[in-house]
Amino acid sequence: MGYEFRLALKSAHLQNMGMVIAESTVLENILELAIWQLEGMPPEQGLLKTMHISFRSKAAWFLKTAKRHFQADQDLVDIRSLAKDFKTVAKQRNMIVHGSWAWGSSESEPWACKFALRKGRVVGFKEQYSPEKIKGIAANLCQTQDNLIGFLQAKGVEPPPY
Repeated sequence: MGYEFRLALKSAHLQNMGMVIAESTVLENILELAIWQLEGMPPEQGLLKTMHISFRSKAAWFLKTAKRHFQADQDLVDIRSLAKDFKTVAKQRNMIVHGSWAWGSSESEPWACKFALRKGRVVGFKEQYSPEKIKGIAANLCQTQDNLIGFLQAKGVEPPPY
C-alpha cells in the first residue's frame, strides 16, 4: 500500500519544519541543562524534574532561577532580553508545529491556522509561510540558543561534563 502526502506543504516546507523542530529541541535541552546547573541538580534528578514540562514552563523556571543568581543591573537587562527571545521563538515555533496547514486563496504558499480560546471566545490566527520564512524561524531558534549559551558562559556557567 503506497502512501501519498496530501497536505498543502511542499518538500521544502517539510524540510524547514524539521529544522524548526530540531532547533527547538536543542533550545529546550540547553534550558534544561542550565536549570540543572543553576539549581545544583545531578542529571538524574534534573531530568526527572524537567523532562515532561512545557517549553514555557522551562523558560519561566530558568528566568526565575537566573534572576535569583544574577542580580547586577546588566544581568537583569540580559535576562529580560532572553525572556523576550523565548516568547518570540515559542510563538513562532508553536505556529509551525501546532498550526493547521491549508491552502489559502492563493496556491503559492500554504497557510498555518491556529485557534485559541480568549475570554470565552474562539479566536483564530492565520499566516502564510514560505519555506524561507520557516527556515528563518529555525535561524531565530538557533540565535536564541547562542544568546542563552553566551549569557551562561559570561556568568561562568558551563555545560555539565556528562
